[in-house]
Formats: sequence, C-alpha cells, structure tokens
Amino acid sequence: MTTPNMGRVFRSVRLWNDRRLARNAFAKLSARELYDIGLSVTDLEMIGRH
Repeated sequence: MTTPNMGRVFRSVRLWNDRRLARNAFAKLSARELYDIGLSVTDLEMIGRH
C-alpha cells in the first residue's frame, strides 16, 4: 500500500522521466527536422531549462 505522499513521489519521478525522454528524442533531430515540426534549437534550449 502506498501513502498519498508516495503517490506524489511516483508521479514526480514519472514526469521527470517523460521529460528526459522527450528532451533526448528532440536532441537527436536536425535543425531541419525541428523546423518541420514547428520547433527550433532555441525552443529546445528553453525546454531543457524546465
């Protein structure tokens, strides 16, 4: 059985990991590929700070 606090911890870890995976996936794209999906290298820098 998990306590409410443990549930928040698990959600936080899952969110952190989801963001990490997204950053890693975006980092593998070229500038052209980013442009094709409406992003830029600058956008990734902003994402990386959060």
